[in-house]
Amino acid sequence: MKRTERPLWATSANLPGQSAPRLFSEIKPEVIDACDLVIKTRRLLTGRASAVVDVRGREPVTLRESTLSHEDILRIWKSG
Repeated sequence: MKRTERPLWATSANLPGQSAPRLFSEIKPEVIDACDLVIKTRRLLTGRASAVVDVRGREPVTLRESTLSHEDILRIWKSG
């Protein structure tokens, strides 16, 4: 985080093992409370959880795919 000098943001608003919300009102209070900033929108959310990637090793390990496939993640990793 310090090297990028940019904030971290995430699209997921669900707890592990729970389905991703489609409406802001479906976001659990504990998720909102854990965030420094939450932007309320009237748009329909995707209802799909984000990808989870372990980047601690030499190559990324995709733990959960989403709209990004493992191949997409590898391509991004190698270009970065």
